[in-house]
Amino acid sequence: MPDAQKWVTFGIITDTHIDASYAGISKYRDTDKVKRNRGTIDCINIDAYNAGCWGVVHLGDMTDAGDAQNMVAFRQLYENDYPGKNGGNIAGASDKNYNAYSCGYRIEKPVFPTMGNHGPSDKWASYIQDRILAANGLSASYNNARSAYIWRWGQYYFINLGLWAGSYDYESSTDIDYDKLEWLQNWLAEHIGNSNMGVLIFQHYGWEEFSCNGQWWTPQMRELELDVLMRRPLGSGNTVQGNPYNVIGIFTGHNHEQVFSEVYAGMDLNGNSIKFNNLVFNDSGADDNYGFSIITLDGDNNVMKINTKTVSSNTWSSWEKSIHVGSK
Repeated sequence: MPDAQKWVTFGIITDTHIDASYAGISKYRDTDKVKRNRGTIDCINIDAYNAGCWGVVHLGDMTDAGDAQNMVAFRQLYENDYPGKNGGNIAGASDKNYNAYSCGYRIEKPVFPTMGNHGPSDKWASYIQDRILAANGLSASYNNARSAYIWRWGQYYFINLGLWAGSYDYESSTDIDYDKLEWLQNWLAEHIGNSNMGVLIFQHYGWEEFSCNGQWWTPQMRELELDVLMRRPLGSGNTVQGNPYNVIGIFTGHNHEQVFSEVYAGMDLNGNSIKFNNLVFNDSGADDNYGFSIITLDGDNNVMKINTKTVSSNTWSSWEKSIHVGSK
């Protein structure tokens, strides 16, 4: 993709919560959650293709647990290049209703994974590392892509932070990785600076009520992340003026329900109030109200459009906001 390109489209899925190991060997793929995931894949393969998506970002909680059986089931559904006979089709699932390879129940676009709070493990951190370090176009990573990684499409940088900007490889609700925060702070200063390139943040935890109930991440953690995005010293808080990066949106999962809201980040150097959009998405298989979204970044016409499909009811909803990338 040319670096000057301002039109980019991609998919969003989250909270797939694959639970294949709970179903028993004879019904390996036949849990309700796995059935819902097959429905999501069946639809997003068509819509992502029609929209010209470059890939699909997964916002975390890929499986219910981090055991090997669930991880293999996730890979067979959500890796577009999973190896093996019939594209890695699960042994014994030869019936056409369960054949991932022949019936479309296999994602057709590359998936960018995110660590979630369900089933976190060193195995998942290593899995993300292996998938991302082997991918084309990686711009930067922290801890060899186990905790965070960055890639570029056109005039936009896509930053995947795991649970949040200061999280470790996997769940740690009380510890803060200040080295990771400083890595992100330094990378943004060096590579984004005053370029006005679009910055998209992907992580599991958001600013909606469920994520902010005190169990998942604290107000201190949230302020530290905003400090980085506002170019303030870490720990200074939103009372200190800053000069924000061009954050198109902070895309999060975890909540299982879609909520689009604004997050107050502080004041810029001109005394203007700065708010970032936190875009929280429906789950893609965990619960009955499941689906996915297609995001279009149209910098030529200064708009981002989000089209969300609720697969369970076969309905669409749309949302958009003004954006601006490149020269001001």
